[in-house]
Amino acid sequence: MSNTAVNVFGNQKLEPYYEGVPHPEMSVKLPVSVVYPRGTVLGELTATPGTFSAYASANVDGSQFPKAILSFDVTTDASGNAMIAGLAPFGLQAATPTAPAYFAGAFRCEDLKPTGPGALDAGAIAGPYMKIINGTITAGVVELL
Repeated sequence: MSNTAVNVFGNQKLEPYYEGVPHPEMSVKLPVSVVYPRGTVLGELTATPGTFSAYASANVDGSQFPKAILSFDVTTDASGNAMIAGLAPFGLQAATPTAPAYFAGAFRCEDLKPTGPGALDAGAIAGPYMKIINGTITAGVVELL
């Protein structure tokens, strides 16, 4: 018997921290040619409703308002097709026009993207879309409302 795992998946899904809090998940369109890790905070682009980009409080394109959190590591190609990292070699998913993201729920801050565009920051929790349930933005629990 082999000691090597047969089914190895390179990508784990971001899971909500509290089960009692509703955590609806829907598919979102992402910009072309981007690579986002799971836990990336997303904002909706006002110029192209339904398309979500990495949140940044300094943006002025709509993505300055955190509205969703990406569920998986995702890469998009030049056509905007999304590929969930780690699943394609096993034939589980082909490139699709959308990727799954949470629109509500409670998440450990440590599970979200730590730095750069799409990272949780003080601006994200200062607005009406997110709040800290306990702890801090680096070691706590945040709720996407």
